[in-house]
Amino acid sequence: MKKVLLVLTLTLGTLVSNAQLSVSSTSDRGTIGETRGVTLSYKAEKGNDTLYIITFKNEKYQYISDFKSLNYYSGIKTKDVTNQLYSLLLSIFDKEDKFKQEITLGEDKIILAKIDTDTIWVWSTKGYFSLNKQSLKTIFNK
Repeated sequence: MKKVLLVLTLTLGTLVSNAQLSVSSTSDRGTIGETRGVTLSYKAEKGNDTLYIITFKNEKYQYISDFKSLNYYSGIKTKDVTNQLYSLLLSIFDKEDKFKQEITLGEDKIILAKIDTDTIWVWSTKGYFSLNKQSLKTIFNK
């Protein structure tokens, strides 16, 4: 009985581990912009809108490199979320200090906040990061 369980465990373990890896070509992915620990990149998927990934260094930690990511789809089916997100983030700079707004980006709940004149903060359950206006423009390649 122990041998049967061992064989089943090894077989299932092999099947699961094979499903963890997928390879894509470099022609369908790339970086849009990168600055100060925040990167916006994309991965085109056939038949779907493009997957966008915001990778950021969690500013919660000063001496630890804790990178997190927020994922969302943008394109024809999703009504160009990337440009909507850029416009929304840019508009926060014109809001009064201590402004907060909660949004849903992909499957993540995010709080956008303006604490002082030239910085906005992006908080999620994964971590948070800050952006000034120039960083925002660089990330979105504007």
